[in-house]
Amino acid sequence: MEPALLDSITPKLIGDRPNTYTFTKALAENLLVDECGSLPVAIVRPSIVSAAWKEPYPGWIDNLNGPAGIIVAGGKGVLRTMVTHGEVCADVIPVDVVINLMLAVAWYTAVQRPNSILVYNCTSGSLNKLTWDDIMTITYPSLLKYPSAELFRYPSGTFRRNQFINNLHIAFQHYLPALIVDLMAYIFFQKPGMMRVYQKVHKAVHCLEFFTTREWKFHCNNVLMLNEALSPEDQETFYFDIRKLNWKYFWENHVLGCRKFILKEDPATIPAARKSLRRRYFISKFTHFLVALGVWKVFFSRVLSLSNLWYALSATFLKFQAMLQD
Repeated sequence: MEPALLDSITPKLIGDRPNTYTFTKALAENLLVDECGSLPVAIVRPSIVSAAWKEPYPGWIDNLNGPAGIIVAGGKGVLRTMVTHGEVCADVIPVDVVINLMLAVAWYTAVQRPNSILVYNCTSGSLNKLTWDDIMTITYPSLLKYPSAELFRYPSGTFRRNQFINNLHIAFQHYLPALIVDLMAYIFFQKPGMMRVYQKVHKAVHCLEFFTTREWKFHCNNVLMLNEALSPEDQETFYFDIRKLNWKYFWENHVLGCRKFILKEDPATIPAARKSLRRRYFISKFTHFLVALGVWKVFFSRVLSLSNLWYALSATFLKFQAMLQD
């Protein structure tokens, strides 16, 4: 089909699903149920797959999908706002847990040959719950502890619950700085690119926001049953018991993994990156001061001088004090 035609019929095809990715997963499951015949078949459903817990290396990651994109964009100082309900469960699962579970499921299905298709929800929410606020609390200090060698701005930002407020912050904290940087690039005969970067960031964030503002409850009874069916040795080798995962340890390694495997930055550059981060901090504060001074000059200086403001505040304080004495 032509792309334009496909785009026009996609909303009708996927219905209330957030994207074609989840839609095609459902199609694949239905195909298995309808066509598997007498073959021993099982279904593994991972939630938001992220960096490795242990193997091949703690924090290993090879793409910007899911939280990795937020970590990289946030650590660079690019992403500063997105719509998220902080109390919502962030159902993240390490990639090596998914692989280990798939291997164990294949063994169990081939050996035991269950009478029906068993579904294994490879999720963390019901066994080791973590919220998006928890992720922010854990990862932000790690982003400052292990900063990127190249920053756009000092890392900062927050989650917004309201779409309108979020759009205002996007305009002033994303597009306005990007426009200024691209304008400077034009002036100095460089190729502008920050606006294109933000278009990609917003597209990725928009896909993720469906999951950062909603919560689902997944039952993991089959996963727990399978874990009990393994010998103690196999439980260690093919680990997938998410209850044993320390999230603080995981997210600190995730930040380091994004730095090493996505950004290709050598760990030896961390001390120099910390010095650069401190300079960015003071530049950020000085820029905020200049902006505040400019806003005062433009909007308030003609109406209310600093001396008049002082007298007004003093008079208000004296009146309030007199009211208290009465």
